[in-house]
Parts: sequence; C-alpha cells; structure tokens
Amino acid sequence: MKRMSMILILLSAVSAWAVPLKLGTAGGGLMIYYNNLDWNKDGTISGYDENANNQAYIRAQFGYNNTNGAPFQFDDTKYNGVSFNDIFSGQPVGQSQFGFDLIGMAPTYSPLGGVIPPTVYFADNVDNTPAGALLTQVFPTPSPSAWAINDYKEPSGPAAGFLTNSLFRGTAFTLNVNSWTVDPTGTLYTMQISGTLITDGLIHWYNPALGTTPMSNWGMAGTFLYTGTLIYDKNYARAGWDYGWNTYGSGLDNGKDQKDFYVGTIEIYADVIPEPAAVTLLALGGLLATKTKKR
Repeated sequence: MKRMSMILILLSAVSAWAVPLKLGTAGGGLMIYYNNLDWNKDGTISGYDENANNQAYIRAQFGYNNTNGAPFQFDDTKYNGVSFNDIFSGQPVGQSQFGFDLIGMAPTYSPLGGVIPPTVYFADNVDNTPAGALLTQVFPTPSPSAWAINDYKEPSGPAAGFLTNSLFRGTAFTLNVNSWTVDPTGTLYTMQISGTLITDGLIHWYNPALGTTPMSNWGMAGTFLYTGTLIYDKNYARAGWDYGWNTYGSGLDNGKDQKDFYVGTIEIYADVIPEPAAVTLLALGGLLATKTKKR
C-alpha cells in the first residue's frame, strides 16, 4: 500500500503571494526513497514496505537513475522586452543548462536499513569550470533539507553536466500533497503537490565579478511558490524502469528497489512585491542579461 498523503512536510510557513510571476518549469520528477526495512514484518522487503511511515528522503532529479537536478527551463515570457530566461540563462529556449534540485530527510528516516543520504552541495562559480567551483556542503548536514536552481556545465546540462553554480538556493521548503489518487487499474498513482521554497534572499550570479545581489533589490521577495502534478507508474516495464530484478514477472514494481519515481512537471513562481516591482525587476534584468550570459 502506497498511501502518500503523509509524504513529509519539512517546514510550515505562511507566505503572501501578492504578485507571483512564473520563474520557470522543472521536468523530471520526484524520487521517494525508503528505508529498505521490513516495515510490515512479513519477512521480506517488498512493495508493502514502501510506506509513508518508512520513508528515508525525497529528491527531485532528472530521471530514475540520474540524480542531477530535474531539468529546469526559465520562463521566456517577455516583460518590456526581457524575460527571466534572458536574464538568468541567456541560452535559447530548449537549451537550458539548469536543473531544479530539492532534497529533504523524512521524519521517518532510519539508518538501520543501510540507506545513506547523499552529500549535497551548493556551488559558486569561480573559474567557469566544475572542478574550480567553490562547494559548500548543505545536506544532510548542517541542514536536513536543501534546494537550488543549479547551473550544470556544458555540454548537456543536468542530463550529464557537472554542478558549476547555484543561482537560487535555500535550506528550507514546504511540501504539501494536495491530492493523491489511484487509477482503476491500480498501477498509476497521481499526486498534486504545492509548496514554498525559502531562499537565502540572494541571487548568486554565474559571473564571479557580479557576486551576489539581494533579491529585494529587484523587487523579489525571499520565497518561491511551486505547484505540480506527478505520476508514479507501478508498471515498471511500461514506465521504463524494468531492470529485471526490480519487477515481478508481470512487470509490476516488486518493491526491491525501495524507491518510487513520480514523473511530471513542477511550475515555480517568483513572489514579487509590490506589483510595480515586476517592471523594475525585468528592466534591471535587461541591463544585466548580456553580462550574465555564460558562453
């Protein structure tokens, strides 16, 4: 049984979304990792142990086996001739090198199952190479949660690139499961999620010469709103996660992987207050866009 209505809430917060502007869209999905414990005490590790009370951590990632950030495309809506994509990416739409990374420990995490949370870093570009990026560890210590809109070095962005810079970042977020449903076949699980990303209040530019800029200077509040619909397909053969060992003969998830990948898109919105700041934000962006282009 995969009752997901209690996935996890890492932080409770109230945010006033006066004038949200779409920042961009993340693809990929969310992977839920379980503790690899015989939670229901039936003598075997199976899908019955993939339970909300046996979760280890949750992570946004590019794909089932690719833990780079979920591919992120900055919004290309023009405001006075300039868009978020112009300001922060400078790349043609569809060629984004950015990924949306999000990771958080579940309150039910247990080290007894041998699941070791990955070490996650924020990066600050120093010399335009991943090897030269200044890395700061943020997860699992000193913070039990972290998120970032990360820049992955060419040639292929989050698909196979290396972390070079964390443009927006924070160590707190909310994750609310608004609805969770199962289709009549019992193989497609759909959850609608929403939440708030709490930033550190800074824009960490890719160009080291620009350093950081308070988001408030651009009329941006220190929070982003996100929402999305994600689907987990229990039929691993159909979903493309069938490697033999992780499915029954029917192709259905046998639970041996102790993880569920919910695929879909997540829309992220910038909290902009007051309303006239939207014009100020993107007018300033037009002045900086050419300076922040990376290639």
